[in-house]
Amino acid sequence: FGFTGDLLGSFETGTLGHQIRAGISFATFNTSHFIAAIPDTAQQSDIPETDGTRLGAYIEDRISFGDSGFALTPGLRFDWHDYRPKASDGFADLNPGFPIFGLPENHSDSRFSPKLLATYDVTPSVQIFGQWSAAYRAPTVNELYLNFTNVTTGYAQMGNPDLKPETSTTYEVGAAYQGEGWSLGGALFQNDLRDLIQTDLDNARIENGIALYSYENIARARTQGVETALRWQAASWLGLNAAYTYTEAKDRDSGE
Repeated sequence: FGFTGDLLGSFETGTLGHQIRAGISFATFNTSHFIAAIPDTAQQSDIPETDGTRLGAYIEDRISFGDSGFALTPGLRFDWHDYRPKASDGFADLNPGFPIFGLPENHSDSRFSPKLLATYDVTPSVQIFGQWSAAYRAPTVNELYLNFTNVTTGYAQMGNPDLKPETSTTYEVGAAYQGEGWSLGGALFQNDLRDLIQTDLDNARIENGIALYSYENIARARTQGVETALRWQAASWLGLNAAYTYTEAKDRDSGE
């Protein structure tokens, strides 16, 4: 169950024009997963049945400065989640990892993420922009609670209930051109990430004789690069798009 809603309004204060946009999204959900192999070699739930709730809300104000072509858009977003795993029959009774690792704890967190966008219309067709923004990503149910344990071969792919949410700060500058029936844009970007979530495939740890592979947080990481996009509206019923992105990624602590 869930809903989303958006509001848009505008007003003026002196020489400043304001365009306010706000929105909210809310969802409650139940996640479960059961596998049954053919031939009958495995029947189990890989994750505990999990009840969850997500809430997201944002507001931003595009402030235009008269006829100067310059605009500032400050914004703020709020995210909250709450996951509640349960010992369902398929997990507690059939998953061979349950007696070893048990039922993970609830997971809940929230974060405010601000942003600031500046745009300048060089001409009616050309715009340049720069943006600073913060972002937040909560761990998924699988990343937290996955428990696929193969006792016969001695390995397990596990979620990590101690994962921290992933946050990032992005810096971006670019330009866009809008022509007759076509448009072209490009940007340079840099993302500084904290607690990047990834699968650790190189460093399995041994617990109770089982090689355990799991997810981990990378304390500090950076991605940077360039992206371009081209669109051509060939006809009222036909539009063509092309895009290119080049990205470099680096662990800022290890240098890799």
